[in-house]
Amino acid sequence: MTRTKEKEWFARHPQYKDIQHVCGIDRLMDTMISLLAEKMVTEIPILVRKMRKRKVEVNKWRRQNSRT
Repeated sequence: MTRTKEKEWFARHPQYKDIQHVCGIDRLMDTMISLLAEKMVTEIPILVRKMRKRKVEVNKWRRQNSRT
């Protein structure tokens, strides 16, 4: 329904009709998906490294505390 309303709005405003592909809902969705994908590509490896480091720290702590 929202996309239909948006298309109707652009159709009623000829001065904006030719830029719907630049500023409409579909463009917003594409932009948001691209941003999310980009963030995942950069942040997931960092998160994995932090988790591995933390795992090493926890395992070391467990070994030290299991000896006592």
